[in-house]
Amino acid sequence: MASVHSVLSYLSSIHRNDIELDRHRALLLLYLVDWRSAITRQEPVTDVTWKVEDFGPQPDSAYVLSGVMSSADWNAITNRSRRETDRPPTDIATAEREVIDFVAKTAGNKSDEELMRLVYSTFPVMTQPKHAPLNLVALAERYNREYRYSFGR
Repeated sequence: MASVHSVLSYLSSIHRNDIELDRHRALLLLYLVDWRSAITRQEPVTDVTWKVEDFGPQPDSAYVLSGVMSSADWNAITNRSRRETDRPPTDIATAEREVIDFVAKTAGNKSDEELMRLVYSTFPVMTQPKHAPLNLVALAERYNREYRYSFGR
């Protein structure tokens, strides 16, 4: 499992420069990384515990309180990753990097409104009650069983 800091650094380093990668956008992309990985690899990339709040999926408050998304840490992440774009973080495995690259390619170029629509259309956000922790792996298993593989049969 990759650290949140490393995933955010890597996302920042590959994110298009013409679209600002603010903390809110980064959280949405991080959620999509974990959700995509749960669907395709049966495990999330990070150890974030997600829950659905009023403004979409949010990490457990422990991540916010630990400073992962503080202004100082965010500036350090974005500044470091822009200087070190040729060296991806070492704690991100190849399979994890492929998931991050997929999300960055398919969702990273969307407008804020399109990105929000995409996130709000994901199975966990549509089906789970607010404030409850999201078990992305269990939800991905259910999604794969009931919806993803049922098309075309």
